[in-house]
This record gives sequence, C-alpha cells and structure tokens, in this order.
Amino acid sequence: MERDEAIKELELAGKMNPGPWIQHSYTVAKAAELITIKTNKNDPEKAFIYGLLHDIGRRNGYSYIKHVIDGYEYLKQKDRKAAYICLSHSFPNKDIREYQGIIDIDVNRLKYLEQELVSSDYDYYDNLIILMDSYCSVDQ
Repeated sequence: MERDEAIKELELAGKMNPGPWIQHSYTVAKAAELITIKTNKNDPEKAFIYGLLHDIGRRNGYSYIKHVIDGYEYLKQKDRKAAYICLSHSFPNKDIREYQGIIDIDVNRLKYLEQELVSSDYDYYDNLIILMDSYCSVDQ
C-alpha cells in the first residue's frame, strides 16, 4: 500500500467513526517515520503507513480488543504487513492474556486472534508501532 492510499483509508475511517483516534494515528505515523529516518536502516514510508493504519479497525465504531481483529480482517487482502500490525500493536509480548482492556469478542474470535498473532515473528515495524502507540497520545 502506498502513502496516499493509506491516508485515504484513514480519512474514510474518520468519516465512519470520528474521534481522537484519527489524530493519534497521524501522530504515531509521523513519529514512526521520523525515528526510522534517523535510524537509516528501514523504510520510513512503510513506518508511516503502518503507524497510520494500526488502529484502522476503529472504523467500525468504538471497541476494545475487537478493533484489533477488525483492522486485521479489513487489511489482510490489501496489505498483509499492515494487517498484521493491527494485531501486533496491542500485544508487546504476543500474549493475549496481557491485553489491557475489555474482551469484546467471543471465544472463537479470541482463539483466531491468538493463532494469527503467533503466526509471525515481530520485526522492526511491529516493535516500532507498539512503542509509538504507547507513547503517542493526543489531547482530547
């Protein structure tokens, strides 16, 4: 996925479900891009895109863990890595029992989430977005 397409995706999502999560996504994206530029080892464009789309599951409305799987399902045919970051950004240790929020999905979806989460190893981008997601809050 290219930057322009990712921005359009977030703009559409913002129309579907307005809220501070949109600005948070832009903040995560810009911070991830800047850090990646400074490290000069990975692609800043990818870092921006993954940061921008990490919460895209919120397009479906207010939710907790459900936004993780909603984002993954929405993006998996468009951009596999961006989809995976929708999962990984909420699980620094790949352990769903560590989730700090309400479990608003059924047990079958939770098992599916867990299986998908452990299907890949975290790379630079997963770890970067996990970190930026936790640091980049926005005033409400």
